[in-house]
Amino acid sequence: MVRKGSKKVRTGCITCKVRKIKCDETRPCCRRCTNTGRNCDGYAPQGRQPTPAAHLAVTCQYLRTKTECRGLQYFCEVAAPRLLGPKSPYFWTHLVMQLSESEPVVKHSLLAISSLYETQEAQKTPPAMPSLALHHYNSAIQGLKTTQSDVLALLGCILFTCIELLQSNNGTAIRHCAHGIAIMERCNNPWAREHLVPIFRRISVLPLLFGSDSTELSRSIVLGFVIPSKFDSLEDAQDVAPCSKEIPWGSRKEEYFINE
Repeated sequence: MVRKGSKKVRTGCITCKVRKIKCDETRPCCRRCTNTGRNCDGYAPQGRQPTPAAHLAVTCQYLRTKTECRGLQYFCEVAAPRLLGPKSPYFWTHLVMQLSESEPVVKHSLLAISSLYETQEAQKTPPAMPSLALHHYNSAIQGLKTTQSDVLALLGCILFTCIELLQSNNGTAIRHCAHGIAIMERCNNPWAREHLVPIFRRISVLPLLFGSDSTELSRSIVLGFVIPSKFDSLEDAQDVAPCSKEIPWGSRKEEYFINE
């Protein structure tokens, strides 16, 4: 007997849609967001949600060459879904693609990652920086030097960390991550705290993976972070994992569980 699937809910708040969890639809701010200390971004008008392919089609209108369009297509379809495992797919396949339309730093960074990733897939080893990737990486670095935007600087740190990791430059990757965390400590932008803090929490484990001193990174990223008494989703629990070793547990005996 074929199991009848439930109808997908498309009327939740923007934040819950991004997190891919069921929204309780409390207005003006849903409890799923407020109970976990998140910003509820409200409710969008009903309509068909754009797919990654749709974002790519729009983005290609802003590119100068077919090579750039192909590079972003490879990033969107191949590289992005594999970055940082199965976590944050919306960030990699939607948000950065949207930003690449208006921010040259993001566009050049994505093209550098795409070139490096494709070369690595062909060689099965960390590649030397191809000339195309080097060109785009240098362009992104030059663009970031003149920015006054903390959000763009944070995005640059995340993307540059990926570029250096693809070349096995672990020390440089850690420095980019540490610089981003230092910026995040003073950044009060709601969008950045909603979408970028979880990324930094996950990449803050890099020193642990590479045998480096992780104190600076891991302690900084948990400043002001309080573990809730319960988790509303598996994603919420996974967000805590990179920070848990730095949070003073003391004699706490609460039982943590995921609220179904």
